Amino acid sequence: MILADIRPIPLSLVDSDLSAAAAAFGDAFARTGFAVVCDHGIDAALIERALAATSALFALPPASKGAYIVPGGGGQRGMTAFGVEAAKGAAQSDLKEFWHVGRDLPPGHKFAGIMPPNVWPGEVPDFHPAVAALYAALDTAGNRMLRAIAVHLGLAPDFFAGPVQDGNSILRLLHYPPVAPGGAAI
Repeated sequence: MILADIRPIPLSLVDSDLSAAAAAFGDAFARTGFAVVCDHGIDAALIERALAATSALFALPPASKGAYIVPGGGGQRGMTAFGVEAAKGAAQSDLKEFWHVGRDLPPGHKFAGIMPPNVWPGEVPDFHPAVAALYAALDTAGNRMLRAIAVHLGLAPDFFAGPVQDGNSILRLLHYPPVAPGGAAI
């Protein structure tokens, strides 16, 4: 595969010509095994707002961020500190820290026992509203992609709507702090 094989698919095509979008996703998967989308409709101001809030979060002192590590949670929600996660079979930890956000479920929801609640840092007031809004926008974009993929597979456009409703999607906000020259590397 060469870079020229990657042809971004305008996600707006799902709304204007679902058959063409389905064909474009099918072609991308056949050629490269993945698809790149553009024209996704997610407001650039929302992306910038969430990025600013995320940058403010990762700029907090380690002790402040550490207060949002969920013991026994396996990193499903909240903070995972620098150097904790390692790729399967790797001898060295990854040089990153991250924050996981998932779907907010109402009390008593049937998945509440397996999908923990989100953790929101109090030190960054805009983090919760900005990141929750970005999560929702990405979820909507993903559902739009699934409509085209369903059609490509010869299924009804809404085939995946039920199975993914209230699904355990995760938004991983990553931060790779600078590493000193000669320091650890992967």
